[in-house]
Amino acid sequence: MSSIAPMLEIQLVWFDSDMIELRLSAASENFAGSSNFYAGFNELPDLATLLEGFPASPNDLRTVEFGGNSLPGYGGAKITFRCKDSSGHLSAEVSVFMTPGGWKDVAESATIQIDTVPAEIDHFILQLRGVGSQVGAAARLKNAT
Repeated sequence: MSSIAPMLEIQLVWFDSDMIELRLSAASENFAGSSNFYAGFNELPDLATLLEGFPASPNDLRTVEFGGNSLPGYGGAKITFRCKDSSGHLSAEVSVFMTPGGWKDVAESATIQIDTVPAEIDHFILQLRGVGSQVGAAARLKNAT
């Protein structure tokens, strides 16, 4: 069985004057999921702001949701950032889904856990702020345990 490199990545796929299209990909050692969705220009900077100072305490929990289930062939994601313990070990639980494109298609989803540390969260925040409007630019949260 081949192993996948655990990570969470959010990439800018397309944009126009009204919105952006993002692709969120997440992988653990054994599972992976990816979904495209439309978003507002402020969603990545808002995620960076949400994550500033994380974790503030061992009970800190922060959640963000992207996309929706109303556009066939597109999907969304929910990411919950939490502390695993009081020693600085963190996790991002990523649930990603895609809405069926037609009546023959099946809705697909995956839930992935990425284990990480505060320094990786800080690096992810910097990358989120740097995505800007360059197609192909991405922010990646690496597994760090």
